[in-house]
Amino acid sequence: MLLKFFNAEGFVFFTHLGSRKVRQMAANPNVSLLFPWLALNRQVNITGRAEKLGAFEAVKCFLLGENNGVTAHAAVEMQLAELVKRLGAEADLLATGASWGGYRIAPETLEFFQGHGPRQHDRFLYTRAADGSWSMEPLD
Repeated sequence: MLLKFFNAEGFVFFTHLGSRKVRQMAANPNVSLLFPWLALNRQVNITGRAEKLGAFEAVKCFLLGENNGVTAHAAVEMQLAELVKRLGAEADLLATGASWGGYRIAPETLEFFQGHGPRQHDRFLYTRAADGSWSMEPLD
């Protein structure tokens, strides 16, 4: 799995559409992502719902990500708009039978763990409310 970028909407990654994880997400979109930094004794565990990106958004996210500048963003937006104009508003920008696709994980919780030695650690759980705000609580 390639985590392409993250933003306020969630974590975007690309994967093979025939993979086991895609079949599992189709059956149950409730997922978790785990990012361990073993050398620093840290980890972040994210839970949320997976949603498949539409073809247009997948191509846009794959080409742009979050690391490209405004100029690159504007250029890709113009190229995609031209493609839609030429191919029609409902055009599928990915070939039929494409073997890869994009997914977004919309986070519902983020748990941060920081170890401090044998059996000593700090854990904090951030939970997203229905209005999009976050609350934080320390965990034992």
